[in-house]
Amino acid sequence: MQATSSFFDSETSLSGLKFTEGILGLIAAIAGIGLVYFNHPYSIFAGIVNIILGGVTLFAHDMFGSSFSYDLSNLGGDEYGLGEIGASFAYTPSYAIDCKPINAMAKRDYDELKNFWWMDVYAYGRYPKAAMAYLKKKGYAPEIADGDMDILKKAASEITFMGVNYYQSCVCEYNPMDGVTPYGTMNTTGVKGSAQELGMQGIYKNPANPYLMTTDWDWTIDPMGIRFCCREITSRYGLPIVISENGLGAFDKKTEGNQIHDEYRIHYLKEHLKELGKAIEEGCEIWAYCTWSFTDLLSWLNGYQKRYGFVYVDRDEEEGGTLNRYKKDSFYWYQDVIKTDGENLYK
Repeated sequence: MQATSSFFDSETSLSGLKFTEGILGLIAAIAGIGLVYFNHPYSIFAGIVNIILGGVTLFAHDMFGSSFSYDLSNLGGDEYGLGEIGASFAYTPSYAIDCKPINAMAKRDYDELKNFWWMDVYAYGRYPKAAMAYLKKKGYAPEIADGDMDILKKAASEITFMGVNYYQSCVCEYNPMDGVTPYGTMNTTGVKGSAQELGMQGIYKNPANPYLMTTDWDWTIDPMGIRFCCREITSRYGLPIVISENGLGAFDKKTEGNQIHDEYRIHYLKEHLKELGKAIEEGCEIWAYCTWSFTDLLSWLNGYQKRYGFVYVDRDEEEGGTLNRYKKDSFYWYQDVIKTDGENLYK
């Protein structure tokens, strides 16, 4: 089956605008906190705080999931069937920098601390053992009381899909004890090359990938990464996937004629969708694909300068602007993707 027909047939989703009939009524995507976003501007506190908050978040999600009614027939008839419930993660797949065993182990440690720590507990109701052992050694592990793991396993049994916010991949290399720290500078200005290399001493660091381009914010552009993460989720968890976020943040310029020519965004989304089609051909069950985002919006780290939308919002970085909306070139292109069920991706 061709990727165009398998991904854009009448029962698959496109940009979150349509879902399979069985989940039309409701999808509850519960956002998880990433394990340790050490490159957060307030990263000096991030390691401990996020792990503590993470435990609270998981149990809050469990209480919601356990009490959530999946029966949607009260919305107007039996045709609504049962709802679906799952979690959504900012998932950054990783590649070892080379085939040295120590770097392969660095990748493994990264995955268990940054990705599987969250996804394992949602899908299985348990934490990766090596990651838990490391956090206990450092004094950061969450306290687990009697009965806690039973609650998490019960919650995991209710999950019916895995959500993914995908933007970039990363590279992993062993980081010596005197190596880079988690407390470097994150690029929030759009000055390409200003991001510092970060890592956990004695575990891993994340150097740049010399084979991939980056955005002005030093985010790696890796279309194959979305296929990689779908394959990994499918093999590790066996769950359907919702791509809850995917998009390109860029400096968009409006012409005097109120046009925005964002061919770079079109190329970004086109290549990611093509790779998603390949993932489906390879056995991944993709329920939905949601772009980020429909309109430009305020970035809590980057203000209004970093734009993601199909629709330009006339808003200055400081106070000001008309707030008028203007459709970008990508708006009309993506409209055509929907109309043609993805056929224009291969022209």
